[in-house]
Amino acid sequence: MCIAILALMTHKRTWFTVLGERSIAIYFFHRFLLFIYHHYGLNEQLEKIFPNAWLSIYLFTFFVVAILLARKPFEMILRTIEENVAKPFQPKDTLVSKKTI
Repeated sequence: MCIAILALMTHKRTWFTVLGERSIAIYFFHRFLLFIYHHYGLNEQLEKIFPNAWLSIYLFTFFVVAILLARKPFEMILRTIEENVAKPFQPKDTLVSKKTI
């Protein structure tokens, strides 16, 4: 089964390839949106307003959110956070000072 799925995979770059490459940024930033979503009880409000279509609206909304969070600015913000957090934990001999450049 795994070999069959791998055989279907293409080497071309597609729109969902970017989603896979930037999945950590999507995961990191969607958490803040989920806090807001659950705090205001938006799921219950969707169920009351659209009793038959709330799940479709929910899935569509968060699909769009995932695509938006895969944009370049969110990846750059996450990369900046990663570099600033990791800097104190790097050994001092691997850090390159600006004077040597």
